[in-house]
This record gives sequence, structure tokens and C-alpha cells, in this order.
Amino acid sequence: MEYEKNDKIDGQYLVVEKHRGGMSVVYIVVDDFSGKRFAIKTIREELLSDHAAASRFALEARTWLRLDQHDNIVEAMIYREVDEQPLLFLEYVDGTDLNAVMERERILFAPQAIDFAMQCCRGMEYVHNKDVGTGERGVVHRDLKPQNVMITRRKVAKLTDFGLAKVFGQSTRLTATGSGMGTYLYMSPEQFADAGAVDKPSDIYSFGVMLYQMVTGRLPIVGDTVANLIHNIINKQPQAPSSVNPQVPGALSDVIMQCLRKRQGERFGNFAEIAEALTSVEREIAESGLFAGRGRQCPQCGYRTTGEFTDCLICQTKLGPVSDQVPPPTAAPKPTAPVEEEQVATETAREAAETHFRQAVTHYRAREHKKALSELRAALQHDPGHQQAAKGIAELQRRLAKEREERQSAFPRLDWPMFRGNPARTGVTPEVVYPPLLERWQVEVGDWVWASPAVAGGVVYVGAGVQAGSSKYGRVAALDTRKGKVLWEQETNYEINSSPTIALGTLFVGMASDVCAIDVESGAARWKCSARQVISTSVTVFGDHVYATSLDGSLYAIDAATGKVVWQYSAGSPIYSSPLAWADIVCFGCTDHNVYAVDAATGNLRWTLATGGEVNSSPTIFLESIFVGSGDGNVYAITLQTGKLRWRYAADDEVYSSPAVRQGVVYVGSRDRRVYALDAATGELLWSFETGDWVYSSPAIADDVLYVGSYDKKLYAVDADTGERIWDVELTGEIRASVAVAQGCVYVGTNDGKLYCYARQ
Repeated sequence: MEYEKNDKIDGQYLVVEKHRGGMSVVYIVVDDFSGKRFAIKTIREELLSDHAAASRFALEARTWLRLDQHDNIVEAMIYREVDEQPLLFLEYVDGTDLNAVMERERILFAPQAIDFAMQCCRGMEYVHNKDVGTGERGVVHRDLKPQNVMITRRKVAKLTDFGLAKVFGQSTRLTATGSGMGTYLYMSPEQFADAGAVDKPSDIYSFGVMLYQMVTGRLPIVGDTVANLIHNIINKQPQAPSSVNPQVPGALSDVIMQCLRKRQGERFGNFAEIAEALTSVEREIAESGLFAGRGRQCPQCGYRTTGEFTDCLICQTKLGPVSDQVPPPTAAPKPTAPVEEEQVATETAREAAETHFRQAVTHYRAREHKKALSELRAALQHDPGHQQAAKGIAELQRRLAKEREERQSAFPRLDWPMFRGNPARTGVTPEVVYPPLLERWQVEVGDWVWASPAVAGGVVYVGAGVQAGSSKYGRVAALDTRKGKVLWEQETNYEINSSPTIALGTLFVGMASDVCAIDVESGAARWKCSARQVISTSVTVFGDHVYATSLDGSLYAIDAATGKVVWQYSAGSPIYSSPLAWADIVCFGCTDHNVYAVDAATGNLRWTLATGGEVNSSPTIFLESIFVGSGDGNVYAITLQTGKLRWRYAADDEVYSSPAVRQGVVYVGSRDRRVYALDAATGELLWSFETGDWVYSSPAIADDVLYVGSYDKKLYAVDADTGERIWDVELTGEIRASVAVAQGCVYVGTNDGKLYCYARQ
């Protein structure tokens, strides 16, 4: 089984956080006996019966436990089984990870990057030489990347996640030759030839990629596709870090480039050699005074940064203003480049600005005003003094504002009566709701709101979950859209994490294991239809039928007038995907990794398509194709009538967000923190927008503005044509719920139980 927040593992360990990965689940728990926190790692529930997956997890646990204690390693403490489920108890790291720090900083202050690198070297030198009782010393990590370097609040770097580790002297039969392991961007060239033959130099290469990224803000090698990326890693030489960022000392650049050599034998021999080289770099920097008086240092943990943050990124201690920090040196530092090079750089920037300006003119003549505006902004970034670009931006902004006013007058204020706005699940309204927006009201409707609200007739309807001691229950509330006043509430004995649907003067919603029909004005029940288990998703009303999916693995077709079951189709595994009803077909995803299409009249199976992960995303339709995300990290385009795969696009992590489709473009979020815009015909990436955390929320689009929430607690407004950020606001809780846009307002729920309404100024 899998545990949820506030459950207890073995009656002793209270779950306070849950993080679900591709193969594993990590719980953050509090021990009732000691009051201490631990991280508990296990495999996902559906993999418990997979012998190979269980064997891999047992090998990981055994490897990690044998590493014992080290300051720069997350300690594995104990392995045990509870209810036939394997659990690996780990040291809880109260802090952040290197990836999160890098995302905030983009480029780390070089002395701080060296500090983190030195700590990683100490940890990896220990790992590579630890006697783990197999006759030979050492463990190869094989998945070094910033996400696997934890940073404590005392600025201690700790390596974690030995799920792909290889132990010397132990069989590697669980790793298939030629299979891809780790994260592509950080993998060494030899890993693509034979993952089973990966050795210690492969970890050195991955370390080099991390350090390169820390000091330049870029990866050494990239690619437009996975195939192109692999080809480039094997064949292409990266640009030296010092040429990407002139602030990188030449000696540090040389160390990084030696780590990134294509041939294993040309890299450093071990991490001790790298640490020695970095020590020399530190000494050279100190003697030269290159960074003397630059940056700020946290008085609590000692973290050094050149960023103008109010709080320390590591320990959250308040930082003083830049003027309160170490004063600049009295003597001017030596220039990092000759005057001639500075002049060349200035001329190059002006040439780039002129190129962008000419491209803007081309787009303007083609009446592609959004693209022209983007090019003008790029020109101004290269050359802030480019007067024509500045005037062009002002003119285009006035023109676009006038066009929006004209579109607004053409479209009256509309309702958003169900999840994703309509039975096609497109997530789109033609109504113009353009930022900046102001908070109209916020109302606490429970302890968490994962459901997307529905809006109709001046009323917003939303479901919530409520925690009362050790028990949970659910609530459906109807609120006035103008002031957020609660008009009526209905409670059930199970949390409500699905969106209500309004149709035929009735509100339809899953409450525990029942589909309930409720009068929209009074909140009185009209009928209920019972399933065998919880109704976990938003119902769809199409024609005379209500379609609902359940954790019992079934899709139900219910008569909308009487509540009687017309037919039932069983997929056999729990369903968290809301059904799409269109024409004569009903489609949904399933935790058995399949997408299903069922005949709307009979309930007979039309087709299935297998993906590589759980399909909890809800499908949407555009021009006879459906689009859906999967836990395998792919977005799938499937022909509606035949089930034939048209294309798939690989994100960098699981896709639980439901796609939106507008004017031939598919928009979808991912756990990799991004929102993607893909060409609906080809699957080609048009743009991606990066947030600060997971994107479970499904995008909602009003005219040409995309609204989406993120686990970073922010609600974002993004230009749907260009992917540029227009506006954002930080709320009080993480945003898992999908956004609704209706009647001139934007509505969204948060994980702390609040529903927000934002409207134009």
C-alpha cells in the first residue's frame, strides 16, 4: 500500500510529506517515540509484485547501508518490511538541494561553487574507496546530478540517492547492457555504450558537468532531442567555462575541462586528485585577491553569494543589504579582459541587437506582433541604448492592448462549468482576462484544495479535503463570485479532490464512492449512484449521460436524469484520470499505464494504447486527436478513432498535468517544473516556461494568456504565443489544483485549503 499525508507507518511514524518518483516513493515522517524526522524510501505500490524492481531496491538498500556514516553522505539507517512493503530509513536532511540553489542563483559565486565541489569530492572519494564487503573496494554512484546533492542548513553538502549505484565485486545482472541509466544531461559518453560497464571515471565526468553548470549557469552539452543530445555528448567538445563566463578563473576552468574529457583515462584518476587541484585553485584565488570584497556572506551558515536575496538560500537567515556587506577593495581589480576585447564584446552586442531588430521588422510586416515584440525585447537586452527598439516596444504594446479591448467587447463573460471548462477538456475560454490582476477575495474552504473550481451563474463551486484529528472528510461549497460568500456547503465522509460539474441545472460531483446530483440553488440532493470504491476524478456530462471513473477500476455511464447505471466498463486498475467524452467515444487514462477508448453507447472497448507509466492525466481533444500525459514523462498524441500513436514528446519528468489545446498548440505541465507548448500536428517543442517547482496544475487559457499554478506557491500568467512571463503572484500554499477562468476572474485553490479569486484592476 501507499501512505498519504497524516497516515502513520507501522503505527509510529507520522507522514508529513510524500514525494512520488518514477520508481519510488519517499515519505518524510516524524517518529512518535523520539520526535525525530526521518526520510523513508520505498518502491511504488504497483511495483511490489515486480521481482526485478524489488531486487533492485533491495540491492540499493544493501549498498547504501554498507556505506555507513560520512559527513558528506546521506546516511542509510535501517531496512525493514512493514506489511510486506520494503522500507529504507534514511537520515532526514533539513535544507534544500543543489539544484534548487542553482535555479535561484543561476551562476554560483565561484568560491562558493568550489566549496560545494570540495565537499562532493570528499563524499565521492569515500564512496569510491569504501569497503562494502564484496572483496573489492568502492561503489560507483552512476547518477550524480544537482538534485542528488542535498545541502543542510549548515551548508554541508551530502550525496544521496544510490538507486543506480554499482558495487565492485557484485553482479550487475540487474542492469541490461545498452540501457540508459541516470539523467542524460549528466551522463558520460561511455554510459551510452554500455551502462553495465560504467566505472569510477564516469562519476568524475558527471561531477564535471555539475561544476560546469554551477559556474556558468549552462550545461556543457545540450541537444534538441534525446538522440541529438546523446550524439553531442559522444562527439562534441564543450566550450571552456572561462570563455562562457569570464569570471571563472582559468585554473578552475582547466579542472572542469579535465573532468569532461571524452576518454576515461584522460580524466583525473580519482576525486582526491580533483580535491587537490581545487585546493590549488582556492589558494591561487586567495593570493590574487580576485574575489576579495565581492559578494555577501550569510552570518549564520557562511553561504557566499553575489545575488541580491533578502534571505539566505541555505538557512533562510535574513541578509543585510549589499551596502552592509564587505566593502569593495580600495585598489581597482585587474580587468578580466583587455580593452580591445571589451570593445569587441560591445560591437558584438550591437550587431546582435541589430539582427533582432531586423527580424522584428519582418514579423511586424507579416502582422506577427507578438513575435515582433519578443525580437524587440531581445534587441534591447543586447543594446539597452537601441532607441528604435524601445520606441517599437511602446508602439506594439499600445497596439496589442487595443486589439485585446476589441476582442473583449466581442466575447461576453462566460461560465466554466466543469473541469477543464468543457467536455472536450481543452482548458480554453475565448474570454479576455489579461493581467495585471488583483485579489478580489480568498476563502478557506478546507485544509487542502486539489480540485479545480467550476463557475456558473455567478456562483463558484469547489471541493476540498478537511482534516479533523486523525480522520479526514470532504466538503463541497458554493460561493458567490463577487465576494466569496458561502451560499451552501455539503460534507461527506471522504475528502473531495475532484472538480464539480454543472449541467442541466444540477451539480454533479463525486462524494466518497457516490456520484451525487445536487440542486445548484439549494444544495439539496437529487440522486446518487454508488460505485464499489471512491470516485476519484471529475465527472463529465455529455448528452444525456454522466461519465465517472473510480478507484475500483471502472468507467461508469450514468443516466443524467435518474442516476441509473447505463453500462460499466472495467479496466481492472485504479483510475485517477477524468474521462473525455466526444462524439461516440469516451477516453480515459489508467494506473495500469494504458489509455482506453470505450464506445459511448455500449461501453464496449474500442482500443487501448500502452504508455510507460501511470496515466493520471486527463485527455483532451483537438481535430480528431487526443492528447494526454503519462508518468513515464511523455506527452502522447493519439488518433481518436483508431488509437494509433501519432507522436510523443519527452519531458524531463512525470506528466500528471492535463493538456490544454488552443489554435493547434498543446500546453501541458510536468514535474520537471516546466510548462511546455507543443505543435499539435508534429509534437515539435515551440517553447517551455520554467517555474520554481513541480507543475501538477493543468494550464487554463483565456484568449492569449496561459494561467497555471506551481508547487512553488505561485500563480503564473504566461503569453500563450511566446512563453514569456507576463505576471505572477505568490499565494500562501502550494498549487496542485488546476485554474479556472470565468466571468472576468481567475480562480485557483491551494494546498492550505484556500480558494482565491483574482480579477482585473
